[in-house]
Amino acid sequence: MKISEESQEKARKRYYDIVGDWNIPIVHMGGLSATDELMEMLDLNESRGVIEVACGTGYTTCRVANTYHCHITAIDYSEEMIAKARERAQKEQINEYIAFEVADAFNLPFEDNTFDVAFFESFLNILAGDKDRALTEIVRVVKPGGYVGANEVFRAESIPPELLNRMKEALQEMALGPGGNLGRFTLREWKKCFEQSGLTVTQMVKQKAESSPLSLKDLIDSLGICGSLSLMTRMTLDVLSHSELRASMWKAIPVRKIMHHKDTRKYFGYILFTGKK
Repeated sequence: MKISEESQEKARKRYYDIVGDWNIPIVHMGGLSATDELMEMLDLNESRGVIEVACGTGYTTCRVANTYHCHITAIDYSEEMIAKARERAQKEQINEYIAFEVADAFNLPFEDNTFDVAFFESFLNILAGDKDRALTEIVRVVKPGGYVGANEVFRAESIPPELLNRMKEALQEMALGPGGNLGRFTLREWKKCFEQSGLTVTQMVKQKAESSPLSLKDLIDSLGICGSLSLMTRMTLDVLSHSELRASMWKAIPVRKIMHHKDTRKYFGYILFTGKK
């Protein structure tokens, strides 16, 4: 039986609210080092007005504000994510630089040409919807001459078709989760997406896939040992108590194996790129 779009939307919101409550700091390939490299590519400074799309629980937002003292508007679809992000900024006493808002990336509540820089990490490749339309909307709120930066997963064009089909089938059947775009786009497709949105690609840094989007070292560095143990305990309890979440994570196992197994991860990686409007 085909699930209605309304039911899918409610399921996705439940997923993001559960994940938001976990307060995971980083969930993209390359981890903290990739975030730092992308920010250097964007040449941030205190005079730049910045928007972060899909900020999650605000770890990157606070890290960037602490490092560059730039003013950041950070948006996410999940109210739970934004609540955790605000708590993080309050705890780190960095509120003066950050404004968190619940917002839809397909309909940003900002005027044209508002920000100097926009960035996102592992957003378009897990978006449940038209990535081109979302990127066009992000570009709309960036000033002429401003920049958009991203960290996105890519797949090699040489990937065996059976592997790609297995990934698509598993992701499409998930009751909860981020949709079916993960790992589907090549470098050529990403570049075309950026260019069609009105950007001139200025930098592209290609990196190989790693065993995990968040290393144990990054987790301990950001949460500490006690915080890391608390996170893993909370995740385990939620998976055990939420049948839909448990079923979705079970179905995602084949995808994770394909993307991170030593024999097949050669077909995947992440790319850091910037584009000028």
